[in-house]
Amino acid sequence: MTAVAPVRQKERYSTWSGTHTFEPAAVYAPASLDELMAVVEMCGRDGRRMTPAGALHSWSPCAVTDDVSLQMRRLDRVLAIDREAATVRAEAGIRLRDLYDAMDAAGLALPTLPNVDTIQLGGAVSNATHGTCLQTGSMCSLVGSLEIVVFRDGRAERLVLHRDSVEAHERHLFEAAVAGIGAVGAIYAITLRCVPAYHSYVHERMQPFADLEGRFEALARQHYSVRFVWFPVSDLVNTKVQVPIASPLVDAGRRTLLSSVDVFIVRLVAFATLRAPRRWRRTRRLLHQAMGQVMRRSRAVALGRSRGTLLRWTDAELESRMHAAYGANRFVNLEYAVPLERGDQAIVALRALYQQFAADRGTDLAGLPAIVLRPVGADDAGYLAAPKGQSVLYVDVPYVADLEATGFYAAIERTLIALGGRCSWSRLIHAAPEEFLKNYPDHRRFVAAKHELDPENVFSNAFSDRICQEPAQSAG
Repeated sequence: MTAVAPVRQKERYSTWSGTHTFEPAAVYAPASLDELMAVVEMCGRDGRRMTPAGALHSWSPCAVTDDVSLQMRRLDRVLAIDREAATVRAEAGIRLRDLYDAMDAAGLALPTLPNVDTIQLGGAVSNATHGTCLQTGSMCSLVGSLEIVVFRDGRAERLVLHRDSVEAHERHLFEAAVAGIGAVGAIYAITLRCVPAYHSYVHERMQPFADLEGRFEALARQHYSVRFVWFPVSDLVNTKVQVPIASPLVDAGRRTLLSSVDVFIVRLVAFATLRAPRRWRRTRRLLHQAMGQVMRRSRAVALGRSRGTLLRWTDAELESRMHAAYGANRFVNLEYAVPLERGDQAIVALRALYQQFAADRGTDLAGLPAIVLRPVGADDAGYLAAPKGQSVLYVDVPYVADLEATGFYAAIERTLIALGGRCSWSRLIHAAPEEFLKNYPDHRRFVAAKHELDPENVFSNAFSDRICQEPAQSAG
């Protein structure tokens, strides 16, 4: 096999959010399937522990390791596009933005996509990353087949696993690998099922929480795509609806709904909520309070806000300008997916938690973060995919630096887990695995497949070892 030298030795890495830093003993960045198999075989035979890494755009320690970091960024090619079959096959290290460009040029699209396009395809699938669409599940629901490199019987082995295989055992392994959190092997390539390229009409409006209370599930089921952002300080909800249009009569003239004023406000929020701040702490607190006062006073103006535009499919869900605004002050989130039928119950519970927390602290809701709600359809594959077997409502809560030591976020996690919430693997997770794995009914099947695909546990780190513990220990 091809000999591959490590890229670097003893260099410190950080996740995008800055929540985790690590210093691998060795870093490999294979540029071909042969090089990937050579690295896996060499490290496997040496008894090394390998952790696949994508763009490191994770809040969790899913890519953190002190042994071998297997970085996929050089495996970034589109391998095949079949317009007639409406499929695209690409290497796992390709960034989504580059994949989208190739697909769009071929007249193909994805029916749903994450709200960032700088992550890699393999990471998006491994962590069951999601968009905002009740007609489609997470990225796992779009995978027709994947090619994965494992280490068994002393050698590297390439497996091709198909979603629709006639063999039940192959489908079992596919279900483990498609949302494998990097713990079953290194994904080399993925074939996605596509749809014809389209445009989306995107519309936003601000509404009082009282007008939507008890109706979030019903509204989610009425629309192809709808996202809610609840602002506790003003008790307003921003509703964003997407309507796909198969054949637009005119080209989309814009790339985003965000204006320059929106971007400026986002930068202020990023500054005011900077995690682990080292300077200007008092200024940030004053700014946060001032923003809360402005939101309360401008409630009547905000209620009249409504806007819409036509966007390309690659832009309708993306919030690239917002993430660019956070470039210097990166945010941190927790996120759990609760069953959609419990969505309204979860919102009521969190609203009460917010109000109780503010009352206990003798303050108002100005310092508390907004909650983002994204309905997503059921996945039919992916043992560790949060939407597996059920439509869900993803509840996304940004962190505010001054609240981290208060127990507020732990209380949010407990509330969502009690309602059947399943965690997002790439987000910050404080709860112990035994607390939330009980909400994954296929966890035992995943562990069984993990033992078969990775019998020597070479694809592992501290994070995956806790997730892959024996089912009897995680049943709760």
